Amino acid sequence: MLQAAKKFISMKVQCTDGICGHIRDIYFDDDKWTLRYFLLDTGSWLPGKLVLISPLAIDEIDFKNKIIDINLSKEQVDKCPNPSEHVPISRQMEEQFANYYNYPFYWPGTGIWPALGYDLAYYAGFKNRGLTDQEKKMIQQSVKTKDQHLRTINELKGYAIEGRDGRIGHVENFILDDETWELRYLVVDTINWWPSRVVILSPQWVERIEWADSKIVLNLNKEKIKNSPLYIEENLDRDYEINLYDYYQEPKYWDYEKIPNITHRRSLKSEHRGGRRSRWLY
Repeated sequence: MLQAAKKFISMKVQCTDGICGHIRDIYFDDDKWTLRYFLLDTGSWLPGKLVLISPLAIDEIDFKNKIIDINLSKEQVDKCPNPSEHVPISRQMEEQFANYYNYPFYWPGTGIWPALGYDLAYYAGFKNRGLTDQEKKMIQQSVKTKDQHLRTINELKGYAIEGRDGRIGHVENFILDDETWELRYLVVDTINWWPSRVVILSPQWVERIEWADSKIVLNLNKEKIKNSPLYIEENLDRDYEINLYDYYQEPKYWDYEKIPNITHRRSLKSEHRGGRRSRWLY
């Protein structure tokens, strides 16, 4: 299901033995536009400490009561590698994090959760079944990768959005898919140019990001974006998405999804978490 990224910010996080803090930010990689970590502020429990939480740790999300349940103890969270000592987050830091929790690395392969190209649920099951020799070899090769692609949504909020022919507006929010944790859309506020106009745009239509100038350049013209379907959060459903992609004459992401077994993700989550289904509560 699609969710506004801002919903997650400030949500409380509950470990298996109590509240351990709240979500301060979200890290995603700007290569595959997929959420990799939630940044947990441990608050009064461990003042000044920031901790990474993988989506693999999530058991339940209760949006009504603004609580995320994770399958980690407070002791595990306390002893995990601290990202505040690694700014920006390095690949070495990610390796330490993955090894601490016995997670496979997400960066090998070509899929969005590419520990060997499988879907998120299958990926979560690796820590329970062990790795084959071929899988170990691929992971060993992957640790040599030094490219850094992690960004935060708070970092990109406010970035200028430009079309081929000029500035359009700025990034106001992001929309996440809480099944795959992909960033499906950028929410763009154009109010300074076209009053009361908010639109959403797929990251797949981004031509480049100019980090030094804090701007995102799209492979679209301003007039095309100006007349695109108006975005209203409450009306975001598959019918709206079909209308949006038809308007831009772009292929729909659900028609070319590359993740194997994606339609079975719910049952696989249950299978790989000891028979307990991971439920998102709305």
